[in-house]
Amino acid sequence: MEVTTKILDNTVISSFIKEITSIKIIPRCPYKIVTSREVCKECEKFDKKFVKQFGSNLLILNPTDNNLYSTLFSYLESRYPYLHGGEISTFLLAFLGFYLKGKCYYFITDDKKMHKVVSNLNSDNLFLKIANIKKFDDFRISWTIGLLKRMYAKDKINKMEIELIIEDLKKSTFFITEEILNSLRNKNGP
Repeated sequence: MEVTTKILDNTVISSFIKEITSIKIIPRCPYKIVTSREVCKECEKFDKKFVKQFGSNLLILNPTDNNLYSTLFSYLESRYPYLHGGEISTFLLAFLGFYLKGKCYYFITDDKKMHKVVSNLNSDNLFLKIANIKKFDDFRISWTIGLLKRMYAKDKINKMEIELIIEDLKKSTFFITEEILNSLRNKNGP
């Protein structure tokens, strides 16, 4: 069975460095973890040693020599100027390296605008044309909370640690409702 790859953008990585500090998440992650060189540059601004914290679980890709990547990056950057390079680069890693190739993946981002853009790309005819696809659907995208819930369900995080994470999230800059926090406590539920 193929191991699911999680493609993380800077919103997720920064939350694991600055917001969720009670436990180290990535070394426990049972998935392949991928991010972009662009995200690394952004994250190094607030933590120069962050790559070390993630250990061998983190694979950093830099597909800038790929013409389709460069073309789509330029298009998305100009079409959606409110998105940062980290979100765009990791989305394109997920799209080009996993979605188009039928590989098992999830793109993890906490950027609400990125989620909205992804949900609207199927009606973006220029995106479809540049990508040379007829439709864009069933793209796998989630949030940090979704990743944490999966790790909890797989017993990579225990109940006591979930409570520590919830306390971290309550003190963080995250906007998070009690309903979402309670769903995180529910190991096998929604």
